[in-house]
Amino acid sequence: MNLPCRLTKEELLQKSAQQNDVLAQIEDLEEQKKDASDRMGKEIKVLTAQVGEYKTEIRSGIEYRMVEIERARDYREGIETTWRTDSGEVVETRKLTPSERQVHLLNVEQKATETVDSLRSKDSEKAAQDKKAQTWAEKALGNAGQIDPAEIDHSDKTEEEMEAQEAKAAEGAAK
Repeated sequence: MNLPCRLTKEELLQKSAQQNDVLAQIEDLEEQKKDASDRMGKEIKVLTAQVGEYKTEIRSGIEYRMVEIERARDYREGIETTWRTDSGEVVETRKLTPSERQVHLLNVEQKATETVDSLRSKDSEKAAQDKKAQTWAEKALGNAGQIDPAEIDHSDKTEEEMEAQEAKAAEGAAK
């Protein structure tokens, strides 16, 4: 039978220590429960936000994604157009700011300088080609004075064509 018994001092101390151990375990579990609840609460908030995003995307039929774009400036009209490279769809057209228009002046000056330099380079290449052609013609004729080298048309001929023309001129001079 289960009957009441008086506890000794030792037993009281032992029971008190056991009680303290159990209370400490309860506190630990309560703390773990609170941490888990906080963690789970945060996870629930993240998942709830995702559900909200899906809901909005489903309702609107639109999802925002990173898409490659290109921009072009029309300095005459003073606008910049932005379009998607995946579909070609224009996504924005806006007026150029005064500072963006100013850059155009520098670009025009730079392009004009580059064009002039390119033309000069082509002119010097053409002059060098003309000089070569004249020298070849003079050699082919042996400076016999039979044909004026300036009369030979070499404006649009390749080196091979000019050499063939020289050979014909040399044959004519030999006869």
